[in-house]
Amino acid sequence: MGVRGASGSKTAFYDGDITQYEKLDCYADPALEKTAWYCHNSGGSTHPVGMLQPNAFGLFDTAGNAEEWTNDHNTGLPPDPPVDPGAGLRIEAPRIVRGGLFNSLSPACRAAASGIASFFDHGPGLGFRLVRTLR
Repeated sequence: MGVRGASGSKTAFYDGDITQYEKLDCYADPALEKTAWYCHNSGGSTHPVGMLQPNAFGLFDTAGNAEEWTNDHNTGLPPDPPVDPGAGLRIEAPRIVRGGLFNSLSPACRAAASGIASFFDHGPGLGFRLVRTLR
């Protein structure tokens, strides 16, 4: 799928498909219960990483808990083509965020969902993920 957290799946979440499409209220979504902290199970706050099940790549909390800044130059979704940002880190605003928050409704935690945050935004539900290869 080419989006963060998708793990090669063709479903809305890496643990299954979305069951709650309602965008106005928080409902339990069975595919998120074991893998993501979101509005239904977070108790209104973030949680330490690694308490729920990881995705197929072994990454924890790629859905829910905290949105992550990405180094995307665009959303990578039509009409924008995917762009490899390379090793440089963009400082200018805005930035694409993905993953959903601890208080997000289930649609915001989908692998294909994205939002925008300013470089200067900060808070308990916004962060970034450091990833490197092991040799």
